[in-house]
Amino acid sequence: MRRLDLLYKRVIITFIYVFIILGSTLYGQNASKGFSRLNKKEYLKASEYFKEALLADDQDILGNYGMALLYANDQYGKVDYFKSFRYLRTAFRNLMPLSNGSQLTDFNKIVPDIKGTIVKDYERIERELFESVKQSNSISNAEMFINEFSDSRYFHDIVQIRNKLEFDQVSAIDSVSRYNMFIERFPGADQLTDAVKARDKVAYNDLIREIKLENIYDYIKRYPTSEFLPRVFEYRDSLEFIKARTTNTLNSLEYFIYHFPQARQIKKAIDLYVQKYYEKAQEGNTIKDYQDFINMFIATEAGEGALIMRDNIQYKNILKTNTVDAYNLMISWYPNSSRKKELINARDQKAFEDALMANNISSVESFLYNYPASSQFPKALQVRDSLLLIQMQKIVTLEGFYNLTSRYPTLLENQKALEIRDMLALKEAEADDTRDAIERFIALYPDSKLIPVAREKMKLVKH
Repeated sequence: MRRLDLLYKRVIITFIYVFIILGSTLYGQNASKGFSRLNKKEYLKASEYFKEALLADDQDILGNYGMALLYANDQYGKVDYFKSFRYLRTAFRNLMPLSNGSQLTDFNKIVPDIKGTIVKDYERIERELFESVKQSNSISNAEMFINEFSDSRYFHDIVQIRNKLEFDQVSAIDSVSRYNMFIERFPGADQLTDAVKARDKVAYNDLIREIKLENIYDYIKRYPTSEFLPRVFEYRDSLEFIKARTTNTLNSLEYFIYHFPQARQIKKAIDLYVQKYYEKAQEGNTIKDYQDFINMFIATEAGEGALIMRDNIQYKNILKTNTVDAYNLMISWYPNSSRKKELINARDQKAFEDALMANNISSVESFLYNYPASSQFPKALQVRDSLLLIQMQKIVTLEGFYNLTSRYPTLLENQKALEIRDMLALKEAEADDTRDAIERFIALYPDSKLIPVAREKMKLVKH
């Protein structure tokens, strides 16, 4: 029983093998017949033979080559360069690895120099496929080519054709989303720069239909290379300035000045900031408030006003203190003060009063030394000389008088001092008790009130 089963299996296997061999031979003959019909321009019949060959083996070289030639032939009536090139590529891939042998010899009998012929047809049909896709202006055809034939010599040309068709389509719609889609999908397209510019322009037109700070900042973030950015920045600066001016606080104005230094509104913003800061100083109305303002804005018009206000407050405080040191301190700290002249006058008056209160020659002398340009200087001289007269009344010799007046020559302009001098000189002449001494006195002091007394004395003196 087992032997019968084995015998049966062998018969079946042999039958299948023979069928395959015969079938292969049969379909090989079909391909040969197909080329025979093709040469006779019996295209429909040729296609039937080629299809039968491919039915048996879809990799059949002659079957694929024959169908490629049919689909590239205008007279076939079903020209389809895509199908033609697909069939041809299969035939090309399967044929080229074959070396010289019986199979290649059989092929050459059907198609002389089959390798060289397929190479030429490959170049021709590939070129015709490229031209058909180019002339079709069809994105789907271009995409089909790109997806199937990435190793084609025309691949990059078709990519650029596809990109242009896509760009033309996107340009017709002219929307940001479609341009963005193009830019994202085709970063290497020749039209990329144009797409970016067109996208930025559409986005800009959308922006100016509803200009808000939120939309402006979104545009700046999304389109950092836009040629419209200078205009967008102007819109931003204008709205930010309106916002700062409306809020009208030091913080809002300072924010604008710090963040938008190139804005055309910057000068106005600074003026508003200075004015606001000055108002704040006026509200505080203290020396520190005004000094802080002056430190920042001395060169402004308001800076001049702040100087005056600061000096006025300080001047009032100094008047209350009313000391020479306080006046000098303010004069030293604020040499350009509008109150400087008043300060100097008040200081000089206080120094003069202090000297008078001390009621001694050294204090008055100190005043004269320190304040020679003061309006009180002449009066101080008189006071000093009055004190000197009191001291002079204690002098008992003419030499002592001249010693004193040599240090204080203004005493010689004082009538009382001159009277003391004359009295001392006459006293010394009397002491000499000679007529020559008295005559010398009369000759030296001809304007003295004591001249009559001296003449009387002279009568009494012996020769």
